[in-house]
Amino acid sequence: MLCCKGWFPLAQAVLYRDVILTASTLPPFVRRRSSISADANGAVRVLTLRLDPAKLDQSTVSLLLKEFAIHHLKDMKKLISLSVYQIPSRSPRNDFAIPTNGLVHILENLSQSCTALELQSIKLSHRSPDQEDCVQDGLEDQVHMCPYLREVLPQLRYLRLRLSTLCPDLCGTGYQYDQNKPFIEVKDTYETIKLPYLKECVINLARKYGPMGGNYGAPNSVLCHDPARSQPCLPALASHMRHLVQKDNKENSTPSCPVLKKLWIVDFQPNPVEPTNQNNYAAFIRRDILNQTSLALPHRNFGMEKVTWHLRQPVPSTGSESHDWKREWEDFVGSPWAIEQLAEGPAWEDLESPLPELRLASQLIKSKSSRFTAAALPVLSKDEFRSKRTLSNVLWANEKIVGQMLMEPTQKGLLAQHNDLDMRIPEGWHFPSGGPWLERIE
Repeated sequence: MLCCKGWFPLAQAVLYRDVILTASTLPPFVRRRSSISADANGAVRVLTLRLDPAKLDQSTVSLLLKEFAIHHLKDMKKLISLSVYQIPSRSPRNDFAIPTNGLVHILENLSQSCTALELQSIKLSHRSPDQEDCVQDGLEDQVHMCPYLREVLPQLRYLRLRLSTLCPDLCGTGYQYDQNKPFIEVKDTYETIKLPYLKECVINLARKYGPMGGNYGAPNSVLCHDPARSQPCLPALASHMRHLVQKDNKENSTPSCPVLKKLWIVDFQPNPVEPTNQNNYAAFIRRDILNQTSLALPHRNFGMEKVTWHLRQPVPSTGSESHDWKREWEDFVGSPWAIEQLAEGPAWEDLESPLPELRLASQLIKSKSSRFTAAALPVLSKDEFRSKRTLSNVLWANEKIVGQMLMEPTQKGLLAQHNDLDMRIPEGWHFPSGGPWLERIE
């Protein structure tokens, strides 16, 4: 874009206010070195890095993030929101996790002005641990990220994480991993950090791109310190994060998170018979650290198509902020990516305007003074789907036959397993001859 020198500062402030960098635009952006580019960096307020594994390799991503952080990110003194978002791969063939050493450079050069952070870097479908993949790609110098994240947490208001490995070092010091003792034990040496500004934090541990993606490894993120890379991080992480919201009995003590409204961990619970039995469901589990509860959102692909993934969730007005879980549910159908966004809340969203595919925390989009509009998730309600398709959903069909809901998940404890996600058979009904449709017992 060409403009006169007099208008240039104003144009630069507008053009560089919101920035998206992709596989095609990040390399030339990184190569820019001039006083003009430094001024442009200073104008950036909302930044999204959308990294596509199909168009980049690990070595290139690692180098690009290092150069970007050192030569550009450190100059972004007005930055409010940063999203480093790995686009979910559709195939395990070219799937990878963003190297942690590249993300560490981002964290080390993040301006104090940034109060909203999203990091999505996870290998969703894989046959071998991330560390082995990195060795094969010549990236052996992987770094334990949690201590670096802990350094930037105190400045944040909104945080979303989806990383391959996590541990209690994320939110405290003194964590001691002992593979010979229960790994959910919180020892006296552990001390949580103060997060005075944090309002909302969502951590998505789900590691599979849909439950029917094949047997590619652990269904959820694993513990950083586990040498076998097989120990799920959920029990240790949730047990230690509870200390962030517990009241300290000491006199004159201040809460660790005085303004925190939402602290969720979302994980995936597979169902071994779900792929072959239409009456069984896998689930995304919302674990609410503040209220010490968990709720399963039934989830399965009932049509064997990319856009026939089904999720049953609470109606937002009764299930997102209130602790009173009422029996009001809604059904949605869509792609695995869209369904996972719903399972998270969603916590962060793609924008429709002012810049499509820019990523931002949902609460910032909804604020009264917001200039942002979220893009609609590509999902259909049950009624919308049934009006467009003749494809049958066994659960819906049987609920219509019986006249009542046949799957209503219950609220359980924070670390509870939800192993009861099967379609309920009401008294006086049965499946004749093993068929899918319920009939009255004569």
